[in-house]
Amino acid sequence: MDMYQLTQVRHRFLKNLWKWYFLSGTEHIFGMDDDEYTGVFEVSYIWFESQNHDPPCSFITTNITLYDRYQRNCNISAAQWWSTYFVALMKAIEVRPSRETVFKFTEEAYYEALADANSCAICRVHAVRHLDAFREYFGRNLDEIVMQTIGEFEFRTP
Repeated sequence: MDMYQLTQVRHRFLKNLWKWYFLSGTEHIFGMDDDEYTGVFEVSYIWFESQNHDPPCSFITTNITLYDRYQRNCNISAAQWWSTYFVALMKAIEVRPSRETVFKFTEEAYYEALADANSCAICRVHAVRHLDAFREYFGRNLDEIVMQTIGEFEFRTP
């Protein structure tokens, strides 16, 4: 029964995380909150700003349906180094959903992303600051989503 409950919590957590990050609007994706950028950025995260990047900095596009009040499709274009990092981050979070995972268990992926970002003159200048701010923002919200998800369950004891 304990394993079943743990599995249910984990599945609900992942659903809540994806809903928060991808389905509620673009503010979480781009680092904005209510049309205001969070943090210290005048523009959204550097991996979403495709203007003036050097040719080795390739961008890929992903189509996501945002389930906000408009249920609109959104094409998100991001630097390849960011997409690779984000996939590694999400895989680690699926195994261990915590803020600590964002900082400790994905450290290798973090440094690989920064090394890849270094090939572009634009990313090289901003990647560390933006990625650090993202990790802090994402980790803080990740812990809130974990606590919210745990609160949704009524655990049964034998």
